[in-house]
Amino acid sequence: MLRVGARGTRTQGSSFLSSSRFTGVTAAAAARFCPAARSQTLGLVGRYSSSTTTTAVEGGKLTQEEVDNQNKHANVLRLVNAYRTYGHFDAALDPLGRRQRGAPEGVLDAARYGLGNEEVQLRGLFFGLDKEKASVSEIVDALKKTYCSSVGVEFTHVENPEEQTWLARRFEAAMGRTATGATAQNALPAEDKKRILNLLQTSEEFDHFLHTKFRAVKRYGLEGCESMMACMDTIFSKAAESSFDEAVIAMPHRGRLNFLTGILRYPASKIFAKVSGFNDFPTVEGAGKNLHVSLIHNPSHLEAANPVAQGKVRAKQDLGKGRKQALCIVVHGDAAMSAQGVVPETLTLSQLPEYAVGGSMHVVVNNQIGFTTECHKGRSSWYCTDVLRSVHAPAIHVNADDPEAVVIATRLAMDYLTTFRKDIIVDLHGYRRHGHNELDEPSFTQPLMYDSIRVRPTIAKLYGEKLIKEQVVTEEEAKAIKDQARQVLDKEFAESQKAQPTVDTMGGKWQKMTAPQDMTKPVDTGYAEEELVKVGVASINPQGKTVHSRLQNFFCKPRQAKLESKTGLDWATAESLAIGSLLLEKYNVRLSGQDVGRGTFSHRHVALTDQKTNERVIPLNLMSSDQGKLHVADSPLSEMAVMGFEYGYSMEDPSTLVLWEAQFGDFHNGAQIIIDQFLNSGEDKWWRQSALTLLLPHGYDGAGPEHSSCRIERFLQLCDGDRLNPGDISNLVPNMQVINPTTPANYFHALRRQMKRSFRKPMVVVGPKTLLRHPQAVSDLAEMAPGTSFQPVIADTTVSPAHGKVYYDLVKHRETKKIDDVAIIRVEELSPFPYRALADELDKYRNADSYRWAQEEPQNAGMWDYVAPRFSRLSAPVKLVSRPASAAPAVGLGSIHAQQQKAILDGAFA
Repeated sequence: MLRVGARGTRTQGSSFLSSSRFTGVTAAAAARFCPAARSQTLGLVGRYSSSTTTTAVEGGKLTQEEVDNQNKHANVLRLVNAYRTYGHFDAALDPLGRRQRGAPEGVLDAARYGLGNEEVQLRGLFFGLDKEKASVSEIVDALKKTYCSSVGVEFTHVENPEEQTWLARRFEAAMGRTATGATAQNALPAEDKKRILNLLQTSEEFDHFLHTKFRAVKRYGLEGCESMMACMDTIFSKAAESSFDEAVIAMPHRGRLNFLTGILRYPASKIFAKVSGFNDFPTVEGAGKNLHVSLIHNPSHLEAANPVAQGKVRAKQDLGKGRKQALCIVVHGDAAMSAQGVVPETLTLSQLPEYAVGGSMHVVVNNQIGFTTECHKGRSSWYCTDVLRSVHAPAIHVNADDPEAVVIATRLAMDYLTTFRKDIIVDLHGYRRHGHNELDEPSFTQPLMYDSIRVRPTIAKLYGEKLIKEQVVTEEEAKAIKDQARQVLDKEFAESQKAQPTVDTMGGKWQKMTAPQDMTKPVDTGYAEEELVKVGVASINPQGKTVHSRLQNFFCKPRQAKLESKTGLDWATAESLAIGSLLLEKYNVRLSGQDVGRGTFSHRHVALTDQKTNERVIPLNLMSSDQGKLHVADSPLSEMAVMGFEYGYSMEDPSTLVLWEAQFGDFHNGAQIIIDQFLNSGEDKWWRQSALTLLLPHGYDGAGPEHSSCRIERFLQLCDGDRLNPGDISNLVPNMQVINPTTPANYFHALRRQMKRSFRKPMVVVGPKTLLRHPQAVSDLAEMAPGTSFQPVIADTTVSPAHGKVYYDLVKHRETKKIDDVAIIRVEELSPFPYRALADELDKYRNADSYRWAQEEPQNAGMWDYVAPRFSRLSAPVKLVSRPASAAPAVGLGSIHAQQQKAILDGAFA
């Protein structure tokens, strides 16, 4: 918990918030500034004549003087627009003075637009001067101070004219100079300047202290971009002033420790203890207005936490918070932002109905280098922020050596976000004083850059000297800030030497959850049959909407008939029964993925579309006025960002079951980082539970190597369950569950079990494709009644273990060949491995002469390498029957596939 005091800050006039057009501008001139066409900027670089055809007006023609004035007026607007579009290229953004692009030649020259030094009417064309008339030289001087100082802004690519106008007004008012040449209209008061100095000097002292006490430790300090502290402080202050009461932050490691101690008030003693080897998971509190802050744990895949943060924010908003009450803040490094694909994937979600969070506040800690790669070799665009142009997000670039400009820019950015609920970026151009980390020697690769850095005073020193010169503080006061910071750190360090390891147990919505317990213990997940019938009928009742005739005849009516008979329920029906029963128990369910409303295989139809109005309806949300909510989120063609989003969503509330379905099982490949860094290890690393459930269609049907296999072997390799205690199989608590159910009833129980336990665990469902409509892959309603539960092992009459879809092929083969001395045991759950259930079943067949493990996947894939040593523990030597080892998951020819499938069936019964 962070409580930030809501400090009064000077804001712009209210007229800037509501105005949607420039006043006093001719229609033609205004259209050049805010056109609907994308070619707006093309008109800004041409040479314009001071003469034009006279224009007919009411009752006659304009005089030549009026025509000349109109043309001058239009040409001034073209000049102003040129600065709005290209001025940022001339801004002094690099504190090292090494990198500046410069605007296109002549584009910022008044003469290019037919202007001399005459006095012209401003009439609302430019808002950096507070006078009706000004000379061209005055205007140019004000434009340079506004758009080419230590701040550069990009907003003319924004599509919405109202947003463009708002940004022009607010930015020019914030950064422009008055006619008398005074400071900016919203120049910071002395108290704000003192606060900035305190933040900078405290951050610098913290890094110096760590360097003194922990010389051999990489700390990824903030030195060279300490202005980030002023930026983040401003974000929280503006959030506290507005309607936000929660914030979720994703940020990489640079400056993270400074941020924890300097902004979130996390005790430095705990940082020191952690560096010394203790583990601790904090709850952070401060003073002032309540602003609950969640800092997302971040792996070394620097941008991977971005969608996780957005998902957590959306969950807060969906679960009772309004769009404006939970703020998403994303801190980027410059090199990672422009290079890592999860960034544009996540941006794609920003305005989508089921993923939007009302805009994210993006902050770039711009080091102008990525590890040892300079920016001109690390990206093809000039700015690292250009990737955000894809969603028309404005970008404000600031020289980090000007912390006051950082605060002004951040205030403007937050005002934009709260007004339009869209993404915006503050790009802090700084540097790294000690290279990639404090143990590197950066001059190996950037000698000239670090020649400049080593002789450059720190930001804190430069700003302190500035305030002393302005008589805002005295030398003694500036020194006292540093001394006080050092005294606090000395005290905290002494406390750290007495620290004991502590663990932050689950709180808030999670306080009723327990630590994971034996996951092989059965959980009664049955539900009253008559209630399930009602749920099933409700799932196909669109309540007055017109359903497609084919769905009515081949989906709705057959489901109704099967529900009435309580037999022959297919996969999709069992899924709807599981979801609907959870909703009635006031759990929420979120189903996300590509085409999930209909289902990849046109099997689900949990969302129906009115054929007359195109209105979408989710029947399961219409069962009762007092039920949970089903969110059906048809996602974009993204895996990494969407799965990360859903993981973040699942972390927020244990009463929400979050399902992510891959269009085909192998599509999870695109989200492997989320699986590796968050899903399978998040609880071990951070003590954070998640019940995110992956639905991965899997099964060999001769279609070729793509989409046959979900690569179940990869998930099993990540499972740690019984490897921690290889001698103990009585209390298995793996990091995640992997199941391969073969019946709709087992799938029903698996989904309900996710919510009915007292703890949460991720689950991977290696689900079917052909079984979705297989006549034998059906269940009776009695299999879902009270007293029933998930079956990790489904028994048969002999001794050959098998799994998955291949079970039905084996049954058919056995019947065809009239084999009566071989039984098939289905292993439905792989993690946790069902030792006891298998041992009980195999004990019935002590006289069996052989065991076979039959799998469709090649020898070097599938489950074999995982199950073989576990069968050995059961003293059940099992031989493999599978496809031969292969680099690809499956062959590409149907004839070869059929030969291989036949060989598996023959081998299983040999």
